[in-house]
Amino acid sequence: MAESGSTFTITLHVYEEADGFVSHCPEFDIWSQGDTEEEALAMLTEAVDLHIEEAQELGYLAELIQEAREASQRRLLKTERRELRVA
Repeated sequence: MAESGSTFTITLHVYEEADGFVSHCPEFDIWSQGDTEEEALAMLTEAVDLHIEEAQELGYLAELIQEAREASQRRLLKTERRELRVA
């Protein structure tokens, strides 16, 4: 169970797109975007904070934190790119 004031590490990915940047937190599966890398990260951080705040208000913060901790401990085995043929 998560205690008030407890900490753990989350991952923040940033992807460059043609018209800006997209950011992702895989532990919570939250996505955001911004015109700059910094803005995308700031928007993602705000979205994660709001998600945690809502979970606390609705009474499922402990479960959310536990799931995120478990997700953060999964080890990425491989990232692969494949060609997709569209008919």
